Amino acid sequence: MKRIRLVVLTLVLLFSYTGCSNDPAGLELLEENSSEEETVVTDTEKTIDIALVMKTLTNPFFIEMEKGARMAEEEFHINLIVKTGAQETSIDQQISIVEDFILDQVDAIVIAPGGSTDLIPVLKKAQDAGIV
Repeated sequence: MKRIRLVVLTLVLLFSYTGCSNDPAGLELLEENSSEEETVVTDTEKTIDIALVMKTLTNPFFIEMEKGARMAEEEFHINLIVKTGAQETSIDQQISIVEDFILDQVDAIVIAPGGSTDLIPVLKKAQDAGIV
C-alpha cells in the first residue's frame, strides 16, 4: 500500500511539473537526476494498476501530462491505464470511467476532474472500495 501511495504521489508531482513547464525538454532533467539503480520487478510481485483519468487529450497540457505519466510507468514498473473524456466538460463520461475502474479493481486512480464537486460521490465510492 505504501508503494502505491508513493507512486501516486510521484505521478501527481510529475504532472505538476510537466503541466507548468513550457519546455517539455525539461523532463530530460528529471531523467538525468534520477538514480541509476533500476528496480527489478520479480514474477512474484503483483503489477500495480494505476488509472489516469484526464479531461481530454486534445489539450497540449494533458498530452504532456500523459507523457510524464508514461515516464513514471517505465520508472516504477507499473501498469498505467489512461482514459479521457471526449471533451474537457465531459463530467458524466469521467464518472463512468471511474465506475469502470472500480469494477476493474485498479490499485489507484489519479484524476484531473472536469468539475470540482460532481466527481466526489464516485471518488468516495472508489475510496470505499479500497482504491487509493
